[in-house]
Amino acid sequence: MVFYCGARRMSQTAAHLVDHVIRHVPVRPWVLSLPIPLRLLLATQPFLVTPVLQVVHRVITRPALANERGQCNAAGQVVPKLKTAWRDGTAQLVMSPLEFMQRLRNSPRPGQVARAAGAGAGRSPSIR
Repeated sequence: MVFYCGARRMSQTAAHLVDHVIRHVPVRPWVLSLPIPLRLLLATQPFLVTPVLQVVHRVITRPALANERGQCNAAGQVVPKLKTAWRDGTAQLVMSPLEFMQRLRNSPRPGQVARAAGAGAGRSPSIR
């Protein structure tokens, strides 16, 4: 195959995606930013790129809540089971699907620092 044929096919595919596919499908762009030391390591040792991207993919695509912990009751409400029971003995919560999605959206991902706001936030240990 001649090089320009591959480039032309790639260009045509990109144009097709932009003109006929992407405008009809909701798209959420993602940007992966790596720490500078990791960028330098991957630049000098490119064989490590695939394992690093596999780890990133595994973390991004895992469910926010384990399947066995999330259940629905007969009324259609979501009943997530807590990993550890609260001090008052509560082991599961009952909420509407909308409320569940709102809580899930607002909860920090593993490794994400939860920022405090309001009175006393300056003394909060979560503020660096």
